[in-house]
Amino acid sequence: MIDIDHFKDLNDRFGRQTGDRALQVLGDLLRAGTRAEDVACRYGGEEFVVVLVGTSLAEAYQRAEQWRREFALLHVDHDGERVRATLSVGVAAYPVDGAGGDDVLHAADHALYDAKRAGRNRVVAASATPALSTAGEIRTEGLGLKARLGMGETDLEDGLRSYTVPYAAPLTGARSVGSGRTRPGSGADQPDL
Repeated sequence: MIDIDHFKDLNDRFGRQTGDRALQVLGDLLRAGTRAEDVACRYGGEEFVVVLVGTSLAEAYQRAEQWRREFALLHVDHDGERVRATLSVGVAAYPVDGAGGDDVLHAADHALYDAKRAGRNRVVAASATPALSTAGEIRTEGLGLKARLGMGETDLEDGLRSYTVPYAAPLTGARSVGSGRTRPGSGADQPDL
């Protein structure tokens, strides 16, 4: 689970248009940094969820750290000023951190808030030692996550596995797969934040 640090302050100080642009840039960064089989979506507010299919907890942690570093280097222009933001990230894996999607999301959410309590601009894993953990893989089977695209809920499907993401809207550039369902596409060039 990924959250833009101090997003309310960014909106209050620079306006919603700047905050919206920061959300778009994060979406673009995540879309560019995920594979076709992964799912990246906005979870609500300034939070995003990324499901990295078949990825160990250690690899997911490394990927999240890469996104955190890259996002901190980007900026949004506001009246000639370069506005920067940082990310806090909570990483969790199935089945290490939960028996189902709700449990894994709950663990990722707790890890995210641990990152915020520890000072923000960091990645925290729900499991104690992500670099040593290779047993846990983030899988789509049995996660039972739900997605809301617009007003309705939709399952996301890749032809072999079905999965859904709770309260999520697909990132810009979503493409159709399987039976007319949507999921994020792979990325384009990264713009400035």
